[in-house]
Amino acid sequence: MIILCSTKLRDNTLSHHRKRKVFIVDLFLFIKMKKKIIMPIAMIFLLSFSLVFAQEFRDTMEGSENCYDSDGGKDYYVKGFVEEGAEETGIGTNWDECEVDGSLSELYCEDGVSKTTIYNCFGGCDDGACSKCAEGARQENMYCTPEKVWLTQKESGNSCKNNYECVSENCSNSSCQGFFGMYGLYIILGAGFLILLIIIIFLLRRKSNATQSA
Repeated sequence: MIILCSTKLRDNTLSHHRKRKVFIVDLFLFIKMKKKIIMPIAMIFLLSFSLVFAQEFRDTMEGSENCYDSDGGKDYYVKGFVEEGAEETGIGTNWDECEVDGSLSELYCEDGVSKTTIYNCFGGCDDGACSKCAEGARQENMYCTPEKVWLTQKESGNSCKNNYECVSENCSNSSCQGFFGMYGLYIILGAGFLILLIIIIFLLRRKSNATQSA
C-alpha cells in the first residue's frame, strides 16, 4: 500500500514537470513562429508609450507644445530660456538678458507664444538675471528676503517675520506695526512728559521775571 502511494506520488510529480516543460517549449516555439508579428507590435507599443510620456512631461512645463520656458514663467532672479517652434519648422532658443540701462529682458510663454517683458531690477542686472542681495539689507523702502531677492517693504497690518520687512521696522506678533507699534505708549508718555516739563520751565521763568520786576 505504501509503495503504491509512493509510486503514484512520483508519477504525479513527473507528470507535472513534463507539463511545465511542454508549456515552456510550446511558448518558445509560438514566440519563434510569431516573431515577425510580435516584434512590430512590441515596437509600436513602446513608441506609443514614449510619445504619451513625452507629451505628459511637456504638459507639466510652462507654455504649450509650441513654447517652453525653462524657469517656469516670470522669474526675474533666474536666467532662463524660451524654446519656441516645432520640430518640422525648427525650434528657436532665446535667453533672458540684461539691457544696457541695467533692466532685464525677461522671456516667458503665454498662450503658446513667446513674449518679453522689461523689468527694472532694483539691485541691477547681471548675466540675464536680477542681481541678488544680502539678506536683511534695506534700501529705499525695499528689503532683501532670505532667498536674496528684493521686495517692497510692507505697510502696517501686513504679515511679517522680521522687522526689516516692515516700513516701520517693527514686526510684532507676525504683523507689521505702525511707527509707534508696541512702543507707542512709551513714546506718547515721553512726549507728554517733555511738554509738561517745558510748560513748568516756562511758568517758572515767567514767575521769576515777575518777581524781579516787582
